[in-house]
Amino acid sequence: MKYGILTIDYKNVNLGNRLIEYALRTLLNLPAPSVSVSMFSYPSEDQIAALNKCDFVLLPGSTILAKGSGQGEATACLSRIHVPKFCVGASYWSPNFPLNEGILKHITPPIGVRDPDTFNACSCVGADAMLVGCPTAYVPKIEIGTKPPYSIIGFARTNIDTQVNLLSKVPGMCFASIQEQNFELPIAKRLTPHVIQYDNSAAVYQCYAGAAAVYTGRLHSILPALSQHKPVFFFGDIADSRFSLLKMYGVTVNPITYNEPFVLTYSNVYTSALETTKATFYQWYEKTIKQFVGKQ
Repeated sequence: MKYGILTIDYKNVNLGNRLIEYALRTLLNLPAPSVSVSMFSYPSEDQIAALNKCDFVLLPGSTILAKGSGQGEATACLSRIHVPKFCVGASYWSPNFPLNEGILKHITPPIGVRDPDTFNACSCVGADAMLVGCPTAYVPKIEIGTKPPYSIIGFARTNIDTQVNLLSKVPGMCFASIQEQNFELPIAKRLTPHVIQYDNSAAVYQCYAGAAAVYTGRLHSILPALSQHKPVFFFGDIADSRFSLLKMYGVTVNPITYNEPFVLTYSNVYTSALETTKATFYQWYEKTIKQFVGKQ
């Protein structure tokens, strides 16, 4: 099997994207791609030619179905790629960016979308979509030995001082998850000397497996926590379409202005819905990539 990827793991900007690709390859037992092209710039002629020599091209996750700067510039070349183009775990991002309807007809169906709002938006324009969630929530639970208790905290992109005030009330020792170092590390230093860097994805899951609870405003902090069956507390913009996935799982999206006491969501609330989207994720795989497995 020879496949290409429009990679979202680009220049160490947002290592939550690296976690997505790690989880996808782990769950589907995919080899390294033969051709890797950045999702965030229009490919060169040589890159397009190389992608067309693959069995298929993979479009992994994130907000690549949104129409706006920095969301998925390489999708503009999809009409020039003549092999199957499979998209999984992707979303648009309302109210910030509209759905990029123009690219949907160039993605080989079914389109694997991440959240209910994106699924509904695709359905409204007649696109063949499946609600598959995000692979970062499906990495198998890791059993680890006894560790000193700690919690994990993570930061949304707005209202920083309000977040710091909220997260300063998390009890016990905390580790801060760092997906975007330039943005998040200065915030973390205001709260804790302990950090979890996202450069090594396997190590990230080990850290979540050992946590007592997770308090965060980032999807790729809470979704790995769900994979490890952890109690979670999430805060953010309740109008953000990306968070419709969490609402479907039964995880409360609290306003950033929330104050104590923390009300955690436990695994007994979200496990059933999580297993449903995980099953749909593998059904998507059966309809798309599986036909190429074992191909020389």
